[in-house]
Amino acid sequence: MTPSIGPFSGGMGTVTLALAREQGKQGSEVGIWCVDPPAVAAAAAVDGLEGRVTSCPLIGPRALAYSPVAERRAAAEPADVVHQHGVWSAQARLTGVFRARGIPTVIAPHGSLNPMRVDGPPGKSGWPSGHSRRVTYDSRRACMRRPKAKYGRFVISD
Repeated sequence: MTPSIGPFSGGMGTVTLALAREQGKQGSEVGIWCVDPPAVAAAAAVDGLEGRVTSCPLIGPRALAYSPVAERRAAAEPADVVHQHGVWSAQARLTGVFRARGIPTVIAPHGSLNPMRVDGPPGKSGWPSGHSRRVTYDSRRACMRRPKAKYGRFVISD
């Protein structure tokens, strides 16, 4: 799961696509969910990812990447493990749905929890100082929680 795989994904989409391609080459059945428009998802579904990139309809501001369709799918979609890319979007809600079903999750914040990224230089973080510290604490706490699956190990990549 990633908010975006398109040209404006800030590199996160490139990493997600490359990882999925490599996992596919090694025999894993992979799928990518994003909230990009269907044309962007279709353009990215090449080189072994044909039919594996799903565009979930977006509701609300693009930056939040919220999709009720994705949430409903997460409640029923079969999965062995879920890999969430980034933490500053509604994708984290999907991870919670998968976790509640006992599916192990891996979260790659891609630098999102770095203190410089969160608080940044004065006036550059986009969040009021106290709010960013609270969001960072809550996000880190959510990311560090172990999955309920007895065989899963939770991995943080930053």
